[in-house]
Amino acid sequence: MDTKTMKSLMLLCLCVGIIVGITIGCDMIIPEEFKEKIYSSPAEEQYICSLFMKPITTTASPRQVSDSTVYLVSGRALSSFAFIPQQELDTMTDNKLLKKYYTQIVDSLPNIPKNSLVFFEYAKRPADAPKTIYAKLVVPTQATYTIYVSLEFYFTSTTSNLGENVLPEVLRSDTSSIPLKDVITNEQLSACSQTVTGAGTTTRVLTIKGRYEATLDQGTYVVRFTLTKPEEMVNPTTRGLFYFKLYIRSK
Repeated sequence: MDTKTMKSLMLLCLCVGIIVGITIGCDMIIPEEFKEKIYSSPAEEQYICSLFMKPITTTASPRQVSDSTVYLVSGRALSSFAFIPQQELDTMTDNKLLKKYYTQIVDSLPNIPKNSLVFFEYAKRPADAPKTIYAKLVVPTQATYTIYVSLEFYFTSTTSNLGENVLPEVLRSDTSSIPLKDVITNEQLSACSQTVTGAGTTTRVLTIKGRYEATLDQGTYVVRFTLTKPEEMVNPTTRGLFYFKLYIRSK
């Protein structure tokens, strides 16, 4: 390599080093609050977010939703199955009851539709609101399933459901729980929010309460939802239907 070429290479390396040093130095100097933060959501995430925020009228008599694209699914509490004796309901755990009556329970549970907005009804009046409610999920072939959960938000001067939650579990036939990964990020949460008015003020809330993911083999699974405060979960202005919102995506 001749002297001229060597000098050119040395000059190029020096310029690259200076540019890299300036870039790193600026990133260290610029305060965090002035750096660009990008809160983006993929098109499908935005679509699910828009479904959860879509205004939909519900009625208790007759029990229905005004939008024909929304599925109304009535969950079942274990106490609703006539074939389970009251003595066993009083003395046995949910998992023991599920294991003993698994086939009968699964045959009687409603199926949760996939890739559609679901209004999941858990009670017909506040006094009947259970802590846990059940349905089933039919998996035709192995796939990754994502469960999105949302509420019909409200708050008044005395109560609200802004802090309430619905926690899903996917159970095998032996009642063991399949681990669900909580895969929602802060960016995805921030990208899906809405304003709620009540008690003379307005606040902004995160629309998606949870996003859980698991890879499921072919089969039928019992899905158990645990409600933190079921009697306060639903907005009183929805007039009668006690429900939360679901979207189960398979891919």
